[in-house]
Amino acid sequence: MQPTVSTIRAQGETELVASLQPKGRLEASVVHSPLPHLLVSAAGSFRPKLGDSTYAATRQWEAGVGTYWNLGPHWSVTALAGGGHAYVDKSFKPFQLGGYSSPSNTRAATVNCSGRLA
Repeated sequence: MQPTVSTIRAQGETELVASLQPKGRLEASVVHSPLPHLLVSAAGSFRPKLGDSTYAATRQWEAGVGTYWNLGPHWSVTALAGGGHAYVDKSFKPFQLGGYSSPSNTRAATVNCSGRLA
Protein backbone atom coordinates (compact mmCIF):
# COMPACT_ATOMS: atom_id res chain seq x y z
CA MET A 1 0.00 0.00 0.00
CA GLN A 2 0.99 3.59 -0.40
CA PRO A 3 2.60 5.11 2.70
CA THR A 4 0.64 7.59 4.80
CA VAL A 5 2.07 11.05 5.41
CA SER A 6 -0.58 13.10 7.12
CA THR A 7 -1.01 16.84 6.57
CA ILE A 8 -3.55 17.23 9.38
CA ARG A 9 -2.88 20.35 11.47
CA ALA A 10 -5.91 20.62 13.81
CA GLN A 11 -8.49 18.63 15.78
CA GLY A 12 -11.48 17.52 13.69
CA GLU A 13 -9.63 17.35 10.36
CA THR A 14 -9.90 14.18 8.24
CA GLU A 15 -7.94 12.97 5.21
CA LEU A 16 -9.36 10.36 2.86
CA VAL A 17 -7.25 8.89 0.04
CA ALA A 18 -8.22 6.27 -2.54
CA SER A 19 -6.33 4.94 -5.54
CA LEU A 20 -6.63 2.30 -8.24
CA GLN A 21 -3.31 0.70 -9.17
CA PRO A 22 -2.56 -0.27 -12.81
CA LYS A 23 -2.92 -4.01 -12.11
CA GLY A 24 -6.42 -3.59 -10.63
CA ARG A 25 -5.67 -3.21 -6.91
CA LEU A 26 -7.90 -0.75 -5.02
CA GLU A 27 -6.40 1.05 -2.01
CA ALA A 28 -8.04 3.41 0.48
CA SER A 29 -6.92 5.09 3.69
CA VAL A 30 -8.31 7.54 6.22
CA VAL A 31 -6.56 9.59 8.91
CA HIS A 32 -8.57 11.57 11.49
CA SER A 33 -7.74 13.79 14.47
CA PRO A 34 -10.46 13.32 17.14
CA LEU A 35 -8.42 15.22 19.79
CA PRO A 36 -5.63 17.81 19.59
CA HIS A 37 -2.32 16.18 18.58
CA LEU A 38 -3.92 12.70 18.23
CA LEU A 39 -4.15 10.83 14.90
CA VAL A 40 -6.15 7.66 14.21
CA SER A 41 -5.58 5.89 10.89
CA ALA A 42 -7.02 2.95 8.95
CA ALA A 43 -6.20 1.62 5.49
CA GLY A 44 -7.06 -1.30 3.26
CA SER A 45 -6.12 -2.81 -0.08
CA PHE A 46 -8.06 -5.29 -2.22
CA ARG A 47 -7.40 -6.99 -5.53
CA PRO A 48 -9.93 -9.61 -6.64
CA LYS A 49 -9.00 -12.90 -8.28
CA LEU A 50 -9.09 -12.17 -12.02
CA GLY A 51 -8.46 -14.81 -14.67
CA ASP A 52 -8.90 -18.56 -14.45
CA SER A 53 -5.47 -20.24 -14.50
CA THR A 54 -3.14 -17.37 -13.59
CA TYR A 55 -4.13 -14.69 -11.09
CA ALA A 56 -3.04 -12.66 -8.08
CA ALA A 57 -5.50 -11.79 -5.31
CA THR A 58 -4.60 -9.48 -2.41
CA ARG A 59 -6.32 -8.42 0.81
CA GLN A 60 -4.57 -6.17 3.30
CA TRP A 61 -5.59 -3.93 6.20
CA GLU A 62 -3.79 -1.80 8.74
CA ALA A 63 -4.68 0.49 11.66
CA GLY A 64 -2.63 2.91 13.69
CA VAL A 65 -2.43 5.82 16.10
CA GLY A 66 -0.05 8.73 16.18
CA THR A 67 0.55 12.38 16.82
CA TYR A 68 1.22 15.64 15.00
CA TRP A 69 2.87 18.87 16.12
CA ASN A 70 2.84 22.14 14.17
CA LEU A 71 6.19 23.89 13.85
CA GLY A 72 4.89 27.21 12.59
CA PRO A 73 2.44 28.07 9.82
CA HIS A 74 4.06 25.89 7.12
CA TRP A 75 5.74 22.97 8.93
CA SER A 76 4.54 20.06 11.03
CA VAL A 77 5.93 16.79 12.38
CA THR A 78 3.80 13.63 12.16
CA ALA A 79 4.41 10.18 13.64
CA LEU A 80 2.22 7.09 13.17
CA ALA A 81 2.58 3.53 14.51
CA GLY A 82 0.32 0.53 14.07
CA GLY A 83 -0.13 -2.94 12.70
CA GLY A 84 -2.10 -4.93 10.19
CA HIS A 85 -2.59 -8.14 8.26
CA ALA A 86 -1.98 -9.13 4.64
CA TYR A 87 -3.09 -12.12 2.54
CA VAL A 88 -1.94 -12.94 -1.00
CA ASP A 89 -3.17 -15.78 -3.21
CA LYS A 90 -1.24 -16.18 -6.46
CA SER A 91 -1.34 -18.68 -9.31
CA PHE A 92 1.15 -18.62 -12.17
CA LYS A 93 2.61 -20.76 -14.93
CA PRO A 94 6.22 -21.78 -14.20
CA PHE A 95 8.97 -20.21 -16.29
CA GLN A 96 9.93 -22.14 -19.42
CA LEU A 97 13.54 -22.03 -20.54
CA GLY A 98 14.48 -22.37 -24.20
CA GLY A 99 10.99 -23.32 -25.35
CA TYR A 100 11.13 -26.72 -23.63
CA SER A 101 8.18 -27.66 -21.50
CA SER A 102 6.92 -30.70 -19.70
CA PRO A 103 3.43 -31.52 -18.44
CA SER A 104 4.49 -30.19 -15.02
CA ASN A 105 5.47 -26.84 -16.59
CA THR A 106 2.09 -26.28 -18.23
CA ARG A 107 0.05 -26.55 -15.03
CA ALA A 108 -0.46 -23.44 -12.96
CA ALA A 109 1.26 -23.37 -9.60
CA THR A 110 -0.48 -21.78 -6.63
CA VAL A 111 1.17 -19.84 -3.83
CA ASN A 112 -0.65 -18.70 -0.69
CA CYS A 113 0.89 -16.28 1.79
CA SER A 114 -0.46 -14.72 4.93
CA GLY A 115 1.28 -12.50 7.45
CA ARG A 116 0.90 -9.92 10.14
CA LEU A 117 2.51 -6.50 10.06
CA ALA A 118 3.67 -4.95 13.31
